[in-house]
Amino acid sequence: MCGITGILSSNASAHQNIERMTSVLSHRGPDGAGIWLDEKHQVSFGHQRLSVIDLSDTGKQPMHSQSGRYCIVYNGEIYNAGLLRKELIREGAGFRGSSDTEVLIELIARYSIYGAVKKLIGMFAFGVWDKQENVLYLVRDRLGIKPLYYYQHAELFLFASEMRSFQHHQVCDLKINRHALKTFMQFGYIKGPETIFKNVFKLEPGTVLKIDASRQLSIQKFWDIDEVVAAMPQSGDNPDEREQILSLEALLEDAVKSRLVSDVPLGAFLSGGIDSSLVVALMQKNNTSCVKTFSIGFDDEKYNEAGYAKQVANRLNTEHSEFYISSPELLDTIPLLPDIYDEPFADPSQIPTYLVSKITRDHVTVALSGDGGDEVFAGYKRYRSAKQLYDAHGYLTPIGRFVLQTLIRSVSNGQWNKLLDKFHVRHAGDKLYQLADLLSDNKPELYSHMVSHWYQPDQLVLDDSQDYQYSNQLVANRNLPGLLEQMQYIDTTGYLPDDILTKVDRASMAVSLEARVPILDHRVVEMAWGLPLSMKYRNGQGKWVLRQILKQYIPESLINRPKMGFSVPLASWLRGPLKEWGETLIDKSRLDCQGYLNSTIVHEKWQQHQQGERNWQNQIWNVLMFQAWYERWY
Repeated sequence: MCGITGILSSNASAHQNIERMTSVLSHRGPDGAGIWLDEKHQVSFGHQRLSVIDLSDTGKQPMHSQSGRYCIVYNGEIYNAGLLRKELIREGAGFRGSSDTEVLIELIARYSIYGAVKKLIGMFAFGVWDKQENVLYLVRDRLGIKPLYYYQHAELFLFASEMRSFQHHQVCDLKINRHALKTFMQFGYIKGPETIFKNVFKLEPGTVLKIDASRQLSIQKFWDIDEVVAAMPQSGDNPDEREQILSLEALLEDAVKSRLVSDVPLGAFLSGGIDSSLVVALMQKNNTSCVKTFSIGFDDEKYNEAGYAKQVANRLNTEHSEFYISSPELLDTIPLLPDIYDEPFADPSQIPTYLVSKITRDHVTVALSGDGGDEVFAGYKRYRSAKQLYDAHGYLTPIGRFVLQTLIRSVSNGQWNKLLDKFHVRHAGDKLYQLADLLSDNKPELYSHMVSHWYQPDQLVLDDSQDYQYSNQLVANRNLPGLLEQMQYIDTTGYLPDDILTKVDRASMAVSLEARVPILDHRVVEMAWGLPLSMKYRNGQGKWVLRQILKQYIPESLINRPKMGFSVPLASWLRGPLKEWGETLIDKSRLDCQGYLNSTIVHEKWQQHQQGERNWQNQIWNVLMFQAWYERWY
């Protein structure tokens, strides 16, 4: 795993910044650095190396093909590199070392960019310069596991694993994109291809960007989720479930086994949930020694899953390490967030994700994770809630919905919390009030509203631009038949790469830890979309097929338990230990001086939260994360 960056510019002085742009990515690759400059064609590459496969100098980058035609900077892991190496050797290729980088550059030399990338199984983001054609290519993996950003303005083109590199180019003019700021306030992350800066973009998953010799830019998909979705089974299809379960188990096992290849110590995150437990079970099945597993626990039992993780570890006989994190340790992480996430990011689970990565890195260099299971196998609790609401629209008349809304709002938020506290329902009042809000929506708006924090961010973000109307609706796939499939599609194309995978990448790479996600092997994703929905979601419960596989390894009592999630007591923190910090960041004069956010709306939400009238933790956290990021980078 590594950090990559590059410059394409006819101005020779623009390349003086390549060393600084590279060195600021040293956390992504502390084991070595390399620079390459082609003065004739004004292209330069930078690379920071985290040595995982082939620790020798033969794995150094930037790396040139044996023919000398291509130069590459690459971040990722190719899990079928061994098989591809054998294929290349049969066709006459020779190799200097054992790195997957060398396999990749020789594949490109033999099959071209588009032919090579379709052969890859793995996570990757890379830049390639074709010296013969004077063409630059940028490529990002199918699901967006690894990040890749680019900047284009006037005659300057830059790319990097993280946008902090662009901050260290003296000519790069970075101005805040208010449209992207609105999407951030709505969702807590910025939807690709936009970023917080004008003229800076995320290369979208499964695409190849090409800049030809005349400096014309084009983007082409080499893998398209829409094509995967189009091949899903029809409602009349009735496959053999047992056969499908066995096929999926074999594919998942292969995905896990291929991710155990490493020349450095390797382990796994274990939360005790279905996804991480299944990954660890398959790791242990394919390992000759005990797998090292890691989990963190919290003093507050409402947020603590460490006990479940320990039970799973004992059952699977892993070498388990459990670390309890105190509230002060959690809080001490918050000032680090704007630096870890160099773009505004407001998923509160970023805090424990960073801490478990930090602790894990003390023991291993590579860790497998269960991320992706919720999107791929319909596991989110909100899918069930959205479906129930969707169905309710069919049962309730407009008058019935109005009566229900009135009944809910006749009891205050705090009173609902007290009434339902004995049933251990967290934030009951807020959930009921959200239900009342959602009952006002038309059916197509339900999911957009459900996953939104600020549902009308154009009222919060100050913007005089009349260029386009802001749309708060998520883009679905018109060919999908049902609500559940639409929600899966929306999350797989947006929430997964722009929130979940961004969170894991930045948290792990901040401490130089490589995180591998076997459930997001593209073959698994393709097979999952090919399964009937009933094998993913059944009897109001997601991940049905994963549960069938997992129960071979651990008791059902550890599988069929309420999902807690990786959360923190943010609502109470904002009323307690974070109150002073928050009030400083949203000081009215500060907000008004910056000119990005409506200070009146922000303070209205802040006061309601402080007084306990409503729990606005997500809305407030978005504002605070933007403000903290702005203070760090401006």
